[in-house]
Amino acid sequence: MGSRARWWRAAVAAGTIVAVTGVGSSSPAAAATIEVTTTADGGAGSLRDAFAQASVAVEPTEIVLADGASYVLDDCVEGDLDHLGAQPLTITGGGATITQTCVGERVIESDGDLTVTDATITGGTLAMGIGGGIEADTDDVTLVRSTVTGNSGPIGGGVAAIRVTAVASTVADNTAGSTGGGIWADQVADLTNSTVAGNTAGTGGGGITVVNTSVNLLHATVAGNTAPVGANIELQAGSDDLSSFASVIAEPTGGSDCAIDPGATTISHGYNVSSDTSCGFGGVPGDVDGGFDVELGPLAANGGPTPTRVPLASSFLIDLVECGYGPVDVTVDQRGVVRAQGTACDVGAVEVEVEVAPPTTGPTDTTDPADPAPPAVPIPGPAQFTG
Repeated sequence: MGSRARWWRAAVAAGTIVAVTGVGSSSPAAAATIEVTTTADGGAGSLRDAFAQASVAVEPTEIVLADGASYVLDDCVEGDLDHLGAQPLTITGGGATITQTCVGERVIESDGDLTVTDATITGGTLAMGIGGGIEADTDDVTLVRSTVTGNSGPIGGGVAAIRVTAVASTVADNTAGSTGGGIWADQVADLTNSTVAGNTAGTGGGGITVVNTSVNLLHATVAGNTAPVGANIELQAGSDDLSSFASVIAEPTGGSDCAIDPGATTISHGYNVSSDTSCGFGGVPGDVDGGFDVELGPLAANGGPTPTRVPLASSFLIDLVECGYGPVDVTVDQRGVVRAQGTACDVGAVEVEVEVAPPTTGPTDTTDPADPAPPAVPIPGPAQFTG
């Protein structure tokens, strides 16, 4: 697949960016809807029951969680949430959190394409296999305005799938024993307006590992990840390319920013910033490779539904990007803040908001433009003029 074709697929996700960051997304077309009515881990109306129904569905299914609810998986006989059907499954979270508490279990396993919208996935501690938080080893996982955090597994501590797409989402503080601390993708990892931070891998790809094909970054922040090889991004043998626009790859721990197999190439669409030269940027307008602190703030709640890393006020990332220069015009950031806020767009997933000073007013002129008419009768004391 050519780089333009890959960017077109990324554009499909980016084309929904205003909708997915600003308003609630609609149900999948022709999908059956199952509403979860209890936070208990089992029984009628539970999340586990909804997964069982979706597993035998003959059409796409949407599972709708209660807004802001907490779903604790504590049935350790059943373990993770299994979607055994081949039909696509969408989880619409409304800000809900799904937490695995059973040792040695991941959170979600899917045999069909899985989309997670407006939800947090956490607590998976997979003992064997791939995908500590979410696994779809034969299908795709799409994250929309969602967070995958605090999960672990041998491969793909946060998410593991054939293709992983993240739109306005965060994958942070996950751990893999070997590769793909945050994301492990057999084929492609597509990130638009998304953050991968604070993940750790034992051998390579602390943030992201791709086995085949490509990593596509569009206004992404991949920073502060840890691994001895490719601390932030690893493209293994058989991969094609790292394709990137207006993204920051920085603050690696243990190894260089990127480990790109000699058979793969870097395709820069401009305005990428990295801590070192290992990612291969520098050939097109705006690229900056290495030698300085990019000055990112810590991962925190900075507005919007997912945690982000905001550039500090003195950061080189601010106003570096010529808006609209890239293959896809991204008009909002991960939080839904409009781009641009300053004279140009910012590198990475977050656009630093510019505070607008309140309008100032000068002193009030109390002098009438013309002399008033003389009074008809004398009045005591000095004349009083009002404006």
